[in-house]
This record gives sequence, structure tokens and C-alpha cells, in this order.
Amino acid sequence: MIRHPEIEMLTGDLQDDLSLKQAVKGVDAVIHLGAKATFESYASLKPTIFDGSVTLMKAAARNGVKAFVYSSSLLVYGDKIAPRCPTHVKA
Repeated sequence: MIRHPEIEMLTGDLQDDLSLKQAVKGVDAVIHLGAKATFESYASLKPTIFDGSVTLMKAAARNGVKAFVYSSSLLVYGDKIAPRCPTHVKA
């Protein structure tokens, strides 16, 4: 958990436009880490991971948010093995 006097952690619902609009009011930056962390069908994940993220980005842009950081996870690779980092060396 981030603890800093100039950082406020807010929780919203990626499927609730109003909560996202309220979350971005008066903020300088958004660090978006929210998603459903599970291997499910695209149709099941799309409402939160894709649609919700786009809605949050649009709300941030409309409210003059200066910076938006989006972090994904290994789930973007699906149930396949993720590509190896080029610096990975077998012992």
C-alpha cells in the first residue's frame, strides 16, 4: 500500500461510470492497477479490463488529469507461457 501525504488511494468500480468520474475529479495523476485477475474468457473480462479502463481514461482526460499510468499483468498473455526476458539466463 502506498503511503504518502500527497497521494490518495481511491477505489472505484470499473463498471460504474459515476464512481470513475468522481474518482478523477481534482486529481493530477491516475495510476490504474484495477482489473479482474483471473484466466477467464475475453467476453467475461472485457467489461472490466477493456471497457472499464477506457471509461476511466476518458473520465481522466475530460477532467484534465495530467498523467495516466496503466499497468497490466501477465494475464495479457492468456494461458500461454509468457515470452522470456532477453536477460533471462539458465543457471
